[in-house]
Amino acid sequence: FHLLGFIAAQVKERDAAIAYFQAALAAEPGNEQIRQNLLAVQRMPPPAPPRGDRYLLIKGWGFGFWADMAHVAGSLLLAEITGRIPLVYWGPNSLFSDKSERDAFSRYFEPVSNVSLEQLLRLPNVNFFPPRWHPGNLTQTGVSKWEGKGSRAGAVFFLNRPETIAVSDFNIGVVHVMPWIPPHHALHGKSLEEIHHYLTTKYLRPDADIVAACDAFHRAHLAGAPFVAVHLRGSDKAIEDPEL
Repeated sequence: FHLLGFIAAQVKERDAAIAYFQAALAAEPGNEQIRQNLLAVQRMPPPAPPRGDRYLLIKGWGFGFWADMAHVAGSLLLAEITGRIPLVYWGPNSLFSDKSERDAFSRYFEPVSNVSLEQLLRLPNVNFFPPRWHPGNLTQTGVSKWEGKGSRAGAVFFLNRPETIAVSDFNIGVVHVMPWIPPHHALHGKSLEEIHHYLTTKYLRPDADIVAACDAFHRAHLAGAPFVAVHLRGSDKAIEDPEL
């Protein structure tokens, strides 16, 4: 709890820091260091809300389809709690792209907002977080993703950032964002299932052609009779279970 309070204080999450330090002090009432840290964060002013629109560009994680979708879901939750407008861009690193700079996410889903990457690139006087990003490399992949300044940026690094455009390209899941949902947010205290249901309902609208193909398959093969769906994993799963 003490360490979480310290982290929360560093990212200016005052209320969370107070709650964590109070929990730590309750567990160890005689710890003077915890008491001093609690007093320090209680004197901190609450973070001032930034002015103007801010954006979260969600880039492809670059692995399996549902690994990428889990990253999209976590980043959408991050955009919700930080007041940013989200947009998704799966570039050439996506396993499901045609290896051009065209957005592969739009092959499967409608846009998650009314802002496009092209509009983002035309915004004047913007700044970026992490600082490795700039207008000249937003469509690129692997920019100091694993090593270097601003690499491996997890959810907590994005809290209370003032920059106009934040870029999420390293794996962020809903579970990584849930501990930082502020008490005033409608999703505070909700379960993992409830949050996923909210995000899916609000943001993930399959492409019309995909919906039509699924409906046609259902009519041809499944409608009017009982059926069961089975998800059979291949490759290493057969090694894990010799009975498969």
